[in-house]
Amino acid sequence: MKRKCLAVGIILLFVGTCIIPSTAQNIENRSVPTMRGNWLYVGGSGPGNYSKIQDAIDNASDGDTVFVFHNKSPYRENIVINKSINLMGENNINTVILGEQNDVTIQITADKVKVSSFNIKNPRWLGHGISISSDFNIINDNNLSGFYGLSTGIYITHASHNSISNNIIDNTYRGNIVLINSSNNLIFKNIIRYTNGTFFHGGYLEIKDNSQKNIIFRNLIERCDGFFIWDSNYNIVYENSITNCTDNNDGAFNLISSNFNIIYKNNIAFNPRYGIFLYMCRGNQIIRNNFLLNNVDATFLNCFFNHWLGNYWDHPRILPKSIRGELFISIPYEGISIPLFRFDIHPALIPMYIPPAGCDT
Repeated sequence: MKRKCLAVGIILLFVGTCIIPSTAQNIENRSVPTMRGNWLYVGGSGPGNYSKIQDAIDNASDGDTVFVFHNKSPYRENIVINKSINLMGENNINTVILGEQNDVTIQITADKVKVSSFNIKNPRWLGHGISISSDFNIINDNNLSGFYGLSTGIYITHASHNSISNNIIDNTYRGNIVLINSSNNLIFKNIIRYTNGTFFHGGYLEIKDNSQKNIIFRNLIERCDGFFIWDSNYNIVYENSITNCTDNNDGAFNLISSNFNIIYKNNIAFNPRYGIFLYMCRGNQIIRNNFLLNNVDATFLNCFFNHWLGNYWDHPRILPKSIRGELFISIPYEGISIPLFRFDIHPALIPMYIPPAGCDT
């Protein structure tokens, strides 16, 4: 009986430690919906080619593929996709869509749409590169850049089960990828940055307003305002690199009024403010991350019951690592700040091996 109990315990421990890696494998192995319909062509020289992308979409049916040649770029139009189609560019450098007239370059309202291999730009002050308000869509292998003002790269609202992967999103001041009240989405292998900012002020990845059970996996987030999770629970953040980011008063990675998220095996490094900042949070797990050469690796304010374990803190540590934070009590005309401490009781002796973040291109 003792041997059986021991065996069962070992099996359960093994299964628990494999949950996140197996989830990540499922991300990469998720199949793309098969398009078995007709092919429509835009910009080519053959008979029946369309000159505008929207005209081809309007004449397509569910399951069709609209293929766009690059030789007529840039395509100056705003596109609405209200059918379950595959919109494919010839390549993501020269196949340019330049948004005009309104604030969205590509608006997706139908389910099961795939958009890939485009260079998407929007010069409008409040522009979105891609706006998604539907489910089970795939956005991959695109470049989104050349944005101005309060612009957003990929804007997802009230949507679920979307896959956003292998995109490069640069120079979108209001946000590179933003999820609002959207759950069960996959955001993986993207490059998120803001190279126009002198002080890296602009661009970020943001999950907010009750966005739950999203998986954020192996993204490169660099030279921008960083990563924010606001009022959102049960998300998994795994194998990302968050480097050289700041939002002046915040951290490179910020958890704000968000609970029960898993922050596992990320590189959080070279950030000039805080590596990670928690505010009004509980039940989050910060496990086996690398904190390297941040100004302050980690801090928190008015947080309780978060779990820190097995992280690497700049150099090998045998003794527990203390994480300093504060309890701020507001009273009329002033406030009282009380120091608080949490501990990583088993810090790592060597940095975690984390595969390179970012897209494959």
